[in-house]
Amino acid sequence: MFLVNFKHLTAVTLLQKLQPIFAIILARVLLKEKLKKHTYFGDF
Repeated sequence: MFLVNFKHLTAVTLLQKLQPIFAIILARVLLKEKLKKHTYFGDF
C-alpha cells in the first residue's frame, strides 16, 4: 500500500542505485583522478 501512493519513489531508488557511478565519474572529472581498469568493472 505504501508504494502505490508514491510513484516518484522509483526515481529516488534509481538515483540511489546509480550513486556509485556518479561518484566515479565526478571523481574523474572534478578531482582528475587516474582510474584503473578494475575501477570500472570491479575486481573481476
